[in-house]
Amino acid sequence: MTNLTDFLLTRDFPDDRIQSYYKNQPYTIGEYRTVIPELESKLKELNIPANASALLVLDDSLIAVSFFLACIRYGIIPILASSFTMDGAIDRIIEAADLTLLVSDGSRDLSQFKNRVILAELTGDARPGHAVLSLTNDPADIQHKHIDASELAFFLTTSGSTGLPKIVKHLHSGMIFATRTYGVETLKVTADDRIYSIAKTSFGYGLFNNLTSRRLWSLAA
Repeated sequence: MTNLTDFLLTRDFPDDRIQSYYKNQPYTIGEYRTVIPELESKLKELNIPANASALLVLDDSLIAVSFFLACIRYGIIPILASSFTMDGAIDRIIEAADLTLLVSDGSRDLSQFKNRVILAELTGDARPGHAVLSLTNDPADIQHKHIDASELAFFLTTSGSTGLPKIVKHLHSGMIFATRTYGVETLKVTADDRIYSIAKTSFGYGLFNNLTSRRLWSLAA
């Protein structure tokens, strides 16, 4: 089974090629190829278990997407959520996704969940050597809820407009197929194109725009 993150990172383009702009700052392919393994190493160093699910309550940013891809590479099934996600919605996601890890940017107090999940804070930015991942409780105190990540890549939550938000599974194979068929065959996106995406990456449409641009190494903004 091909890992989604490895699939996105292994195209033969030079490291100095600019892949995206964020807040008017360029980020190169080489920076992504470096920072994602760095973040994966931080997960290992903190003894955070693989084959578990994680909720990422983070601002819509490049470091959030890089950490999302690092989780997938490590074997953690991530769920991207807005930093404005309400405590009640977090509570429902913890139950519905058998959550083990909850990651925030430290801008809000999530200590009410410390006895149920591993709590971590991700700060810094998507430049190599700039991201900091730290724990705010002891992983040994949290029961690891095992989820097989060999086929499952990530979860997305529905909007909840027709009731409570629902957890939707996405497979490595499904996303790889979708990137190839939708991005290449339907949209005919190439490495010379630019993708401007307004939708947040916590929404399926916005996330897929981001993943498509990374696979094709088209310029994203």
